[in-house]
Amino acid sequence: MSDVVVLGTSFTSIPIIKALLKKGFTVTTVGRDRNEPGHLLSKNQIICDYADWKLLLSLLSDVEIKAIIPTCNDVSYLSAAHVASNLQIYYPDTPEIVRIMHTKEKFKALLRDLNVRTPVQYSLDDPEYPLIVKPVDSFSGKGCSVVRDKAKLKEAIEKARIVSRSGEIIAEQFIDGSLHSVSTFILEGGKRHIHFFVDEYTYTGGFSVVSSKIPSNLGRHVRLEVEHFQEKIIDGARLTNGLLHTQFLADENGAHVIETMRRAPGDLFGEQIKLVTNFDYWSAYVDGFFEKPATKNLYQKHTIRVLKSVTRNIVGAQNPVEVMSGVSIIDLGRGIEGIEYHPLKKSGESLGSLPSDKAGVLFIVYQNGEIFNVPNSSVI
Repeated sequence: MSDVVVLGTSFTSIPIIKALLKKGFTVTTVGRDRNEPGHLLSKNQIICDYADWKLLLSLLSDVEIKAIIPTCNDVSYLSAAHVASNLQIYYPDTPEIVRIMHTKEKFKALLRDLNVRTPVQYSLDDPEYPLIVKPVDSFSGKGCSVVRDKAKLKEAIEKARIVSRSGEIIAEQFIDGSLHSVSTFILEGGKRHIHFFVDEYTYTGGFSVVSSKIPSNLGRHVRLEVEHFQEKIIDGARLTNGLLHTQFLADENGAHVIETMRRAPGDLFGEQIKLVTNFDYWSAYVDGFFEKPATKNLYQKHTIRVLKSVTRNIVGAQNPVEVMSGVSIIDLGRGIEGIEYHPLKKSGESLGSLPSDKAGVLFIVYQNGEIFNVPNSSVI
């Protein structure tokens, strides 16, 4: 088959590349670090910064490409959209749609137009407290702060601007609710949607998700509301194919949509779906970048079954560790069927603090579909 180009080579690219290889494609990877694991899996490597999409376009101008696929960050998704548009190959979104979906302020404007519940956006000149200040273009909670009084507002604004690539920030109502996400796959030209709900947990005082669990504890009425919100977004943005992953908060008033993405979420999120159900998350994700799916989507004809209960846990440190000696995993709970650990660091290496650096990703499979607690994972 023709080459498929993958933008991104970190550990999050591994399941995406493996899904393409399983379908029989020859993969070309693009990334700055020739030693990253994605480059080790691909047949061809382009060593460059894919954020410079014009440079990437020039490097790919004479290459026969069947599809171009982003990995798990917004930059790769936007660059892929630009390259695909210029090479006139299929891509599920135009660059304009990508900017709307992946920029917080533009996405909030779309939600308001669609009458989808979302935290109120405040003017920095006259905000209401408590509020949350965040960059318009960051992910993993980077640069976010909860501000409870005017004295802390300036500090929060400066923190967000440092992280933002554009220097732009947004301030919005702080919702004290439980955190969740939904992965919605858009199938058959937008005619069918499959939803997977996940409960998420952040580390104390932070915004980056460090644990998640399936099945979700969400009530049926909130699930139905979120599914309706997803369908509104799909119709409003005229999405016809691929993944729509949305994070939201739930409280006594219902669901409040926080942000969405068209690229895959990071930290091996899709592996949790695969462990829990009979649905191949990564195969479905890559199929979204072909006008016609690369293989027959047998999952379209079958009911998706929740087979097990699984937690996904980011192992890391709240403060940098100069020399890591090992990983301590405690409080796993009862009824464990199996453990799957994906190490990202070796003993003796240094480790930065969450969310910028991670020691590994731990999956725990529970017997009888029951989860007793979210484990405590740390670095020693």
